[in-house]
Amino acid sequence: MPGFFKGFHNHGRRNTMPRTLILEFLASHPDKHFSAKEIYEALLNNNIYIGIASVYRNVELLSNLGYIKKYNFDDGSYRYQYKDMKNEHHHIICKESGKIIDFNIDKELSDKIEDLKKRLEKEYGVIIDDYELKFYGNIKKE
Repeated sequence: MPGFFKGFHNHGRRNTMPRTLILEFLASHPDKHFSAKEIYEALLNNNIYIGIASVYRNVELLSNLGYIKKYNFDDGSYRYQYKDMKNEHHHIICKESGKIIDFNIDKELSDKIEDLKKRLEKEYGVIIDDYELKFYGNIKKE
């Protein structure tokens, strides 16, 4: 995965083995959301030992630097996903099972959301640098 850490030094950070391993793991599962504990356990199952505290520190750092996306699905832990600008998406969360469904929005709706974002920035004097849509419900039983 060439170019993983381009610009990493621009943030005053080194490319360390734990960061590389975490990023490679998340990039190899781009459609899934993992808690730090799940990342730790998956690496351990692949005979890769990184201390759990190191995993927690590094997912926070990688999230803050924009390499991975951090989500709060209200299940008691944050979840992380490799940040792929081509795969920007939003979520539907089943309140009963906890299942997370990714969905994309079309350009027309995306433009409307961008207009809303600009209006909110102007009206409230803030700079919005990120947002996500989350819908909660229950999966229909057939």
